[in-house]
Amino acid sequence: MEKVVLSSTITLDSKTTDHIVIKSMTKVTIKPDTGKIDEDYDELVADKYSCIEFRFINNNWYILSSDGLKQS
Repeated sequence: MEKVVLSSTITLDSKTTDHIVIKSMTKVTIKPDTGKIDEDYDELVADKYSCIEFRFINNNWYILSSDGLKQS
């Protein structure tokens, strides 16, 4: 039996980590527990199979790397 998850939400937790890599296997909404993402965004929506690396610095989450836009 195949599991079907159409979307998911992840909250970045600065209390337990300051560095995380997310490899999404479904559409995912990523939210910070405090501050913003790249000082501008309250949330980030990533498509299926994307990969994004975050670091928590000075009360904000920053994107260190991502696999960019996918061609479909």
